[in-house]
Amino acid sequence: MFSFNSDKYDFWSVYEAIQKYYPIGVDKSLGKLYSSYKGQQDFSDLIRDNIQNADNFRKRWKFFDSIVEKETGLKTFGTTILSPCFSSFVETERIIYEGCKRMKRIHYFASLLGKFFTLIGDDVTEISVGPNKISTTNYLVTSPFNEFADKFEVITKLIETNFNGYKFLPFFMLTDRLLGLNIPDSDESSNTIFSALFKNSFDLNVFHFGDRHFKIEDWLKEGQNSSSGYTAYPPHWKNQNP
Repeated sequence: MFSFNSDKYDFWSVYEAIQKYYPIGVDKSLGKLYSSYKGQQDFSDLIRDNIQNADNFRKRWKFFDSIVEKETGLKTFGTTILSPCFSSFVETERIIYEGCKRMKRIHYFASLLGKFFTLIGDDVTEISVGPNKISTTNYLVTSPFNEFADKFEVITKLIETNFNGYKFLPFFMLTDRLLGLNIPDSDESSNTIFSALFKNSFDLNVFHFGDRHFKIEDWLKEGQNSSSGYTAYPPHWKNQNP
């Protein structure tokens, strides 16, 4: 569940953003009651203004994609849907052999609900069976890691430069759940912080490499420093805090 060391870090803006837009503790099956929450109405307004408005979407996201293409030398693929974030990916590597295609990609997401962004790399294998394609995620990457590192760092810096005040949300926080959080069009198992702030169509329950706490230092409270080590562990690790 949602947990962090509040003496050292300040992730309350994450909680506040979710509480603002989702009626915590109200079950989504209650339909009209759930959707009547002012935050849900504001949520819909954000989608219309940023995504459904083609001109705004072009200026606020497609233009940024063009910057990513210029700085990385890679083509961007837009994945934005009617969810609370802008999203795209770049393909850093593609290998095709005997009917199989293996791709390495870096996905980047910028939330509409607050000044949060994140990046996730994936290694995916796709095979064709007749007219059908079957895709399997081999692993995820949560920080600059091996062959993903260079482009991961470049895109991170580009978002920080072009989205004023946005901060990278570490992977360990993305997979946390908030008690009472109910997300429309999502089963209970995917009601994560990531699903609430970004999208629920991206599976994080996959083996991953990299630092789950990448950029944690950006969330330090004033007067704190990271020299004493990381202490914002998930609940079942709390007794191991230094």
